[in-house]
Amino acid sequence: MDKGGLLRGKFHFKKLPDGSLDKTKAICTVCKAEFNDHRSSTSLAYHLKAKHPAEITSTGPRQSTLQECGTRGRITKPELNEEQVAHGLKQESLAQDVATRWNSTLEMVKRMQRNTSPLTTTLAQQKSKVAMVTDKLAKLAKLQKLEELLEPSDTDDEEESIEHCLDRYKAEPKMDIEGCPLQWWSKREGAHARLAPIARKYLSTPATTVPCERLFSLSGHIVQQKRASLSPHNVNKLVCLSNWLNVKKD
Repeated sequence: MDKGGLLRGKFHFKKLPDGSLDKTKAICTVCKAEFNDHRSSTSLAYHLKAKHPAEITSTGPRQSTLQECGTRGRITKPELNEEQVAHGLKQESLAQDVATRWNSTLEMVKRMQRNTSPLTTTLAQQKSKVAMVTDKLAKLAKLQKLEELLEPSDTDDEEESIEHCLDRYKAEPKMDIEGCPLQWWSKREGAHARLAPIARKYLSTPATTVPCERLFSLSGHIVQQKRASLSPHNVNKLVCLSNWLNVKKD
């Protein structure tokens, strides 16, 4: 939280009747509008930009990024390209991390790694105050580790593992026809961890009302217009007898 309130005093927390502050509500000091505060100033900053652009002030000095240096002329593209050619590298611009672009962080780190020497030389020649994170070996090693973590995994290994799981399942001895498939998979879930959830999904018996619906249909055949005087007790007996006879036939 900024000193003097949120966003350098442009917002303050709502004051309750007992004198305490409700830190879930933020009040705009310009228009007195009330907002829910979720420990993020994004919506508050958007309100200032949309409704009170004249009230927007600088939040103070901050470290410039390498991409911003390129746009401001500190590291111009021709100078960087000259250093890339001198080091025998491909001419390319820097990449910026974009939250809405897939794998942009990985691309940014890769280009930083490839152009470490040209960037360091260009910054040294211009005597720029921009901090180069690859100046130290420890930070360079961290950047290399970050690239390895962001690198997508090889899909071929994943496909091979799936094929291996299927081959191991096919090598299992066949179960008895009267056995329960769910019990079989439950006992071998550890050996087939990737296939067991799929088997559980498709082998489970879904909830159904078929048995009771059959009884209602049978009762409808027994209690007809010519037999409407049957008592509930007799109807119950007839339904039970019919059910027992069908069980014996099966």
